[in-house]
Amino acid sequence: MKKLIPLCILLTLTSACSSTSKKVTIGPDANQYTNASKISCTEDKPVAVKNKHGIYLDIAIPTLDPGIPTNKYGNYDKEELDELGIWPNLRRMESHIYAHALREQISATGAFGSVVMTPHAGASADVYLLGEVKASTSEFVSIDVAIVDSRGEIIDSKVFAYRVPKHHYQCPGIDPTENSYMPVYRTIARWAGDEINKLSQEEVKNIQRTTSLRYAAMYMPEKYESMLETGTTEWNGKVLTSYNIKQFPAGNDKTFNRINAIRAKDDAFWDAYQDNIDATVMFTNGAYTSWQAESLPVAIAVREALDERNWSIFKSVLFAGAIVAISGDASAVAMLKLLALNETFKEVENAFKQNQRFKEESMILEELGRNADLALAPTVIKIDEEVVTLTGTLHEQYTQWQGQLRKIALLETTPNIELGI
Repeated sequence: MKKLIPLCILLTLTSACSSTSKKVTIGPDANQYTNASKISCTEDKPVAVKNKHGIYLDIAIPTLDPGIPTNKYGNYDKEELDELGIWPNLRRMESHIYAHALREQISATGAFGSVVMTPHAGASADVYLLGEVKASTSEFVSIDVAIVDSRGEIIDSKVFAYRVPKHHYQCPGIDPTENSYMPVYRTIARWAGDEINKLSQEEVKNIQRTTSLRYAAMYMPEKYESMLETGTTEWNGKVLTSYNIKQFPAGNDKTFNRINAIRAKDDAFWDAYQDNIDATVMFTNGAYTSWQAESLPVAIAVREALDERNWSIFKSVLFAGAIVAISGDASAVAMLKLLALNETFKEVENAFKQNQRFKEESMILEELGRNADLALAPTVIKIDEEVVTLTGTLHEQYTQWQGQLRKIALLETTPNIELGI
């Protein structure tokens, strides 16, 4: 695997790195795919990725980490926010928009089974696409991404970066209502499919076995938890739990088979959530694409007006050998230079907010970002012959849903009761 430019070295210059590890429980050398220095009107379309195994893993895409710096109390670090030029509520909204776009593009590859966007990495899936937004200025976006399987193993990780061409909105056939970062989402989707194809067929089967055993252990830990050996690994300052199968249930284990049959019922919840997030993103889309179109020329103008002194800082680090450019490609150097621009984002944000024509869009982005994790409309799902109504935030609704499924699973310990599965 190609060596990656350590973003932590870069962002230390603007105090954006944190050494604090976060515990995450789970259920880019960008050159090969994205050349940020290339500016053209080449048509960009979803690319199908043929699944070489004929075994389709289910993938979950949790809402991206917005990359908002916090202080030791867990609150926004306002000083660092200003230094990095982050509009917090816009970034929070972007973490949902990007995950939704990735879901759409990964689904379009045809390389996976079910493809769902989730609020966290606690949902059951074979593979997870974890991501953190490193930078977003309307001209430039950088996303740190990892593909992690249900064993807790990192299949691969990369930082993907993309610069929107200066004349993007003048390109023939460009839909002004489409997210201008679409090429990077499609690039990540293609890469994800390619990485899964690099796994052996036995690895793919082992991932599926681990998924099913972890699911059974969640509902009946007293019987199945001891069949899994756990450890830890780390990605991007986050501690991940790893799982290794010590023993697998026999094929005639009725309890195991029935509990895993319940997994299919999870689809009903996630289908309802996809509809909900689709509606939210559709409502937000006009405001967000207006933001991108309006702020793009401002971001470009600010970047072009930067004092040469900013670039000289990076040159001194580069020549000191602290950073190794990706594959020696000049576009990697361009990426480094663009990463210095977070400090200019505040000017772009203010220009958008003060523009009379876009005040409504600004208010929508601000409000949706602020309330991104608040209450949703009640979700009504039919489970067997019972109609279940879930209320509250998405996290609360999913907890309620898991409670319903747990009731069904516990019936397995009661003799002579059929689940109707």
